[in-house]
Amino acid sequence: MDIPPFAEVSSTLGPFSVSAYEETEGRGCCVSCGCVLHEATRPSVLPCPTCNMVFYCSPSCLESHASAHAQYECTPLMKLKVMAANVGAQHLDVPEEFFETAFHCITTFSGIRAGKEGHEQIFTLEAHTDEVAQRFPMVPLVRDLLPNETCDAIAKVVGIIRCNALEICDATGLGVGQSLFVGKGNITSFFNHSCAPNCAIDADRNCICTVRRVYKGEELTIAYMPQLYWPAKLRQDALAERYFFSCRCERCEGSATDPFEKAIVAVQTGSRQDATKHYHAQVQTACSAVRCRGPDDLSPREVERLEALLSEMLVHLFPFHYLCHDVRNTLTFLYSVMNDTKKCLASCLQELLLWECIVPGALPVKQMKIRNALCCLSEKATDSPLLAHLGRLGVLYDVADEEPEPAA
Repeated sequence: MDIPPFAEVSSTLGPFSVSAYEETEGRGCCVSCGCVLHEATRPSVLPCPTCNMVFYCSPSCLESHASAHAQYECTPLMKLKVMAANVGAQHLDVPEEFFETAFHCITTFSGIRAGKEGHEQIFTLEAHTDEVAQRFPMVPLVRDLLPNETCDAIAKVVGIIRCNALEICDATGLGVGQSLFVGKGNITSFFNHSCAPNCAIDADRNCICTVRRVYKGEELTIAYMPQLYWPAKLRQDALAERYFFSCRCERCEGSATDPFEKAIVAVQTGSRQDATKHYHAQVQTACSAVRCRGPDDLSPREVERLEALLSEMLVHLFPFHYLCHDVRNTLTFLYSVMNDTKKCLASCLQELLLWECIVPGALPVKQMKIRNALCCLSEKATDSPLLAHLGRLGVLYDVADEEPEPAA
């Protein structure tokens, strides 16, 4: 039996353990159920008044988790806050993603010690302990936070988290935390990765749902990484670094002959030598400099710099090149902040075109681009001929209530 698009196949509520990302200060997700705490609801969330590092979406989540938090999490999390501040102040060299991994170790051991449902299965999950210990030497630091746990147990849990935790993303696709699933009948942590997935995590519905029709006998898959617009080699390297496997999905295996896979690394005729290598560092630095700042700290100067960089890149790189997409994505964000709806619309549509060409299905990132484009059009001109076409696409991708009337 086939599964239709937008069908829920697994819930993302009720994880065994949750951690929030450092930049959210705990406010990105509920530490109990793992749901995203949206901007509109954040003023009403319930924090732990002692550590102020965990937040709950409802009184019921607070009631179900508060005892374990007070007994096993609150003190270690306060120590982690101090440790993270010292690391930043002294510019200490700590493993990447130390904060969220340490946070998640604390909540995972809390679930184990509290006898939470599924605790017997935790240590049966894949861990790659030796490889993780070599690449992420953080066990002594976590042991300082959890002195009652053995180094071996901590190393195992660090590996389990690295290999099995799923990222919690808000409606824009921004990561706000991560969750670990385990327990009788829970399949959420057992979805394999594909670079052309047929399922995705729906932050609004708190579930994993299909993004296209899934045919009988076809494996349900999700994407472990958001950068599906990267070329196969970069995707494979990132997955091997994070999850310790070499991706052999159908898209990766066919990348050598697929025209769109070739397009995302193509350079212009007569381009400078090593054009991709030359611009890679520039793009990462320029885009990160924008993304790490709040909207109030951004100005038209950032727009001008990125537009100039993109214009220069297009002399050497094919417009579909993944680095051009990185810059366009950041420019879309900037145009939105600056309320430049015309440029925001054009940039959104360019991004959407690339996504439509490389990955099939109603992925959340495509839904977001369609939603943003419709928003830009509604602000710009409701009689635009483009509105009817985008509206139909919105209906198809489940981001519009009904198909609009054709434009005159």
